Amino acid sequence: SDWNWDSAISPADTPAAMVASLARRLEREPDDLQGWLMLGRSYSALEQYPLAARAYQRADRLSSGGNAEALTGWAEALTLSDENELQGRAGRLFEQALELDPKAGKALFFGGIAAQRRGELPLARQRFAVLLAQDPPATVRPILEQQIVALDAAIAEAPAPAQPGAAGTGAEIMLSI
Repeated sequence: SDWNWDSAISPADTPAAMVASLARRLEREPDDLQGWLMLGRSYSALEQYPLAARAYQRADRLSSGGNAEALTGWAEALTLSDENELQGRAGRLFEQALELDPKAGKALFFGGIAAQRRGELPLARQRFAVLLAQDPPATVRPILEQQIVALDAAIAEAPAPAQPGAAGTGAEIMLSI
């Protein structure tokens, strides 16, 4: 064949080039909240999580902390860069996002995982149940159902919290010292 395969895809049409073009536009229009959100989503799709986190952080600043998508995107990018962030800054950002939008899907999912890791099993279960009620894709539904069943079992097996005045409470221990 004499087809020129190199000319089939213009370098300007690649996802990376389109994202770079958006980033250049935002240099000229730095107050475009929707543009920063789009840039964050784009960097996340390209798995450039540190750049996604910066874009979402900028969107969060522009919204004065009032945009659940900015907080969720920022937290997700931090988590995908370092899973340990879920117990730190990313976990706090997911909580803030859920205060703004209690039905935010990604915030519910990651917030459920974070609650589970903190040992807050009823909260984790509640978040997965809310997410399940939102009619997730058929591939996700069984995963959420299994997670809820596992949490139900763990909650049932957990020891009951100590009753006030029961032997061994903090007050009794302090008095015996």
